[in-house]
Amino acid sequence: MRKIVETILELFGFDKFESGLFVELLARHLTVYALITFIVLLLTVALPIIVTRPIADRFDRRAKARERQERVQDVTLAVYHEIFFSMKAALGSFAGDKAALDDIVRKMSADTSYFPHWTFDDSEPFVYENYVKKDIAIFPSELIGTTVEFYGLAQFYLAYLKDTRAEMVLNLPPHRKINFIKTLFSSAFEYIETCSTVLVAYEHWISTSKAGALSDLDWLVEKKLTDESGIIGEDGLTELADRRKTYQRLAEKFKKLAEEAAG
Repeated sequence: MRKIVETILELFGFDKFESGLFVELLARHLTVYALITFIVLLLTVALPIIVTRPIADRFDRRAKARERQERVQDVTLAVYHEIFFSMKAALGSFAGDKAALDDIVRKMSADTSYFPHWTFDDSEPFVYENYVKKDIAIFPSELIGTTVEFYGLAQFYLAYLKDTRAEMVLNLPPHRKINFIKTLFSSAFEYIETCSTVLVAYEHWISTSKAGALSDLDWLVEKKLTDESGIIGEDGLTELADRRKTYQRLAEKFKKLAEEAAG
């Protein structure tokens, strides 16, 4: 510090001193001031950072975990409703019996130029395309397997629907076109069966995590797609156990239909 003081004084023309007492005192005062300044900075800047940083990091981790949990619930609930309405659309196109298939086969056998057509959305499912494909790990571990199973079968089912418009299929021999339609119906029935099974797992998770509201199932009974007169209360299908029975019966029904269509 003394050398620094002497250098500064020389710069201002103070180059001759009879005694070094002034320089010595000034150097000591500056040393004390520097030490005090360092301690003040340590107490006001460094120490709070050292103490509060771990606390801030902990709160930050909690906030991120809470944000991710909310995202998990949002995406899972969105997939649940996408599966539900996909099943509803499939049930609208493929009624809950084999009579429609038998009728189509009779028409195709009588008129080789006849080929049925379905109206459908040929785009990828929105939630799947924008969220599931990008981060499958966001789902609760108990739902990852069922989610992958559903979307895998959904792509297979959608591919069959798209092929009903393909020139290659339309130009097939009559017996091969009939076999194609039978496979399509079998795929659709299996798809509905899988939807029913997957929805049971999703509704169990939604109910236990209180993530959101369940979809309305009463339309199944209104359309006579399943007979639930023995388990419907005054408020409809609201109990989780009742809904599970509905899905299980629906799955059993369409599993049998898929086997009959394939045979």
